[in-house]
Amino acid sequence: MSTATVKKNAVVKLAWDAFTFTSGGAAASHVIYRGATSVGPWTNVTLVGGNVLSGNTFIDNNVTNEITYYYKVHPVLGGELTPTVEFDQVIKVYVPPKNMVLVHRWMANREVCTNLMGKTWPTDFDRANNYRCNYAWGRSSAVSGCADFDC
Repeated sequence: MSTATVKKNAVVKLAWDAFTFTSGGAAASHVIYRGATSVGPWTNVTLVGGNVLSGNTFIDNNVTNEITYYYKVHPVLGGELTPTVEFDQVIKVYVPPKNMVLVHRWMANREVCTNLMGKTWPTDFDRANNYRCNYAWGRSSAVSGCADFDC
């Protein structure tokens, strides 16, 4: 699962789970592509001035407020860029106006459940239900009718 958050003004942060290869091995690095549409053309923005790639996160410091960007993350295995067919997923990010942040509901649920509630990803999450997780905040689920965060 890939996620994206917009941080401060005109900064996009992408984070993703480690890629799993059927042939074994782990990605030695990643290449990040950005486009103005969901079908490209794509520009490699991995090492563009000011951008930061660290492990499974990437920060794009070269974006403009109120613009929509599309991103693709490709793992590098054994010095070779992986085929686009196997890992070709596009994420759409709208950079909001200054002093405003947009966060996807799944991202918010995952962050709250893992960081504030100590839940384990992905075993404690219900993917079919917006990645909700069970919680107990001093109220009975029988009273509230809900035993999940974000319901």
